[in-house]
Amino acid sequence: MRIRYKISLWIAFITLSVATMAGFFVYYEMREESYDIIDGELLGLSERLLPLLRSTPAGLQNTDDTVDRYYARVSSKQGEDLYQSRLAKLVTITSQPGRSHFNVTREISHEHLWINPENVDDIEDLDDNNVLFRVFVKEVTVEGHRLVVTVAKPLPFITEDFKEVREQIIYWSLLTALLVICLSYLLAGRILAPLKTINAQLREINQTSLCRRIPLGKSKDELHELTVSLNSMFDRLEYSFEKQREFIGNAAHEIKTPITTLLLGHENLLNNQLPENISNDIESQLNVLRRVSLLVKNLLDISRLEQQDALNYETFDLSDLIIDIFHEFEGLISSMNINLITHLDKVLFSGDRIKMQRMLINIVDNALKYNKEYGTITVSLRQVKKSAELVLSNTGSAIPHADLPNIFDQFYRVDKSHSSRVDGFGLGLTIVKKIVELHDGTISATSTDVDTSIRISLPIRHLKTE
Repeated sequence: MRIRYKISLWIAFITLSVATMAGFFVYYEMREESYDIIDGELLGLSERLLPLLRSTPAGLQNTDDTVDRYYARVSSKQGEDLYQSRLAKLVTITSQPGRSHFNVTREISHEHLWINPENVDDIEDLDDNNVLFRVFVKEVTVEGHRLVVTVAKPLPFITEDFKEVREQIIYWSLLTALLVICLSYLLAGRILAPLKTINAQLREINQTSLCRRIPLGKSKDELHELTVSLNSMFDRLEYSFEKQREFIGNAAHEIKTPITTLLLGHENLLNNQLPENISNDIESQLNVLRRVSLLVKNLLDISRLEQQDALNYETFDLSDLIIDIFHEFEGLISSMNINLITHLDKVLFSGDRIKMQRMLINIVDNALKYNKEYGTITVSLRQVKKSAELVLSNTGSAIPHADLPNIFDQFYRVDKSHSSRVDGFGLGLTIVKKIVELHDGTISATSTDVDTSIRISLPIRHLKTE
């Protein structure tokens, strides 16, 4: 899961949890406050009954009509009823030991209840006749007699009111969480935007563009420190790569002159009349020098390509260049009895002709070296949208799948036994890849038991004119 999603979900989860807890805390406090108000009302009712309890029994019949809105019952400790309001005659509420305030639910028709005129229309919304009563029980002593005063207020709407409050809390909590998810997603996007930019710029930096640096942001935060550290790392990498390139280029250049001198000297010696054994030794040494000379030449080529030599653009027919290259290898193809199959479309390409020629020579030479006698080489060229697609296949041995990603690395040989059977240093495909990349193209390889293919895609730019 992406960090942006994680941040959004965590913030939303925390907000929902806090909002829910805060909502139900408010709900609990509101509920308790409501019962406290009702308890105060019931206490006042019980105190209104006390003067009547101290008068004659007939005085208990002189209570005002408002008492009948409540459940009111006065009884002796033995359970004898001394007074009952109208509601007390319809329902029975027994006291609970050790509790002076409690809630009970009793079934009673709403017709027997006093309903505030403002709430008359809400009666139809009530589901059943189960009504909640808030009860207050108090023991008093009147003229030496212990009496129990039980008063209760019917609350037909409070359950629905509390239910509505709970639903509102849940609704607003979920709505708040949804809003927070959206806001936190946007906020996380703004916070992580510099990191996304850094990541995109890191993808564009490779060994050929180590000179590029990530711009420093204005904020002196952790991302600024990360950018500084990354730029410092690129400074060290660029320095190391430059030293390596300079060493390879300088070493190859310095070795080139003495090797050329040795080649000329050995060739001159072979032109003289020498004993056969000495001539054979010199011929063997000359072959070694030629291999070393080729290695030095390849190293110099790689060094120049890594330094991004300027491309000499010209427009030419890529299919004609491929045909010319195969003409150069015609003798070798014939001697190996190779069957050549071509499917070449006319493709006008703008690029460095010399470098493209070197690229084609290398892949054709590679296809011949690792092919088998009476094998086949298939080459196809076609234009796909704005790209030239070149595919060259040969019927050599299959390359293991694990080795395919490495065949373009320097000095990499799939089969180490090839070092003695096949000439080369494992630099040909490295040069091919660097030339392709200089032209902003891509190269890949596939291999099966039938054949091995090199696929090259080169963008066709607007034709450049002198």
